[in-house]
Amino acid sequence: FKVYDEYDRLIWEAYYNTDLKLVIRKDLGYAGIRREYAGIHVERLEYVGTDEKAISNDDVGYAVCVDGYNESGKWESEAYYDKDENLVNGKDGYAIKKFQYDSAGNYEKTVYYDQNEKEIEKLIQYYAHRWKIERFHFILKSGCKIEKNQAREYERLSFLTLLYSVIA
Repeated sequence: FKVYDEYDRLIWEAYYNTDLKLVIRKDLGYAGIRREYAGIHVERLEYVGTDEKAISNDDVGYAVCVDGYNESGKWESEAYYDKDENLVNGKDGYAIKKFQYDSAGNYEKTVYYDQNEKEIEKLIQYYAHRWKIERFHFILKSGCKIEKNQAREYERLSFLTLLYSVIA
C-alpha cells in the first residue's frame, strides 16, 4: 500500500495483511516507511513497526535517517538514529556524514562522525590501506604470477611471498 502527497511524492509505504493490519515483512524487517520532505528532497525517512512507531531496520542498522540540505539545495548531511532518536552508527560504521563544498558550491570532501559526533578518520585510513592491499595482491597475481609457481609447502610459499613482496 502506498500513499502520495499532492505533489505526487511517496510519503507512506506499508505492508498489510488481508485483515488490513500492518505486518512486518520478514524479508525487510519493517512494516512500513514514512517519508517527510523538505522541498523536493526526502528530509526524514523512518522505518516503522506494526504500531506505526519507529523500528530499527537490521539491514541498515538504524530506525530513522535524517538528511540536511543547504540553502542552494545541495545534500549537506545524513544522520542515523535509533527508535528513541539517539544517534547510532549504521552498518557502514558512522552515524553522521557531512559533505563539504567550496565557495563556488563544488564538492570538496565527505567527513564522517560516530555516534558521539567525533570525526572518524579511521574509516578513511582503513580504506586507504585496503586499496594498497588490493594493489599488492593484484601485482602478486598478475605481475609476479605467484599462482603459476604452484608452491604447496609453507616454507616455500613463505619464501616466495617474501621475495615477491619486495617486487610488489
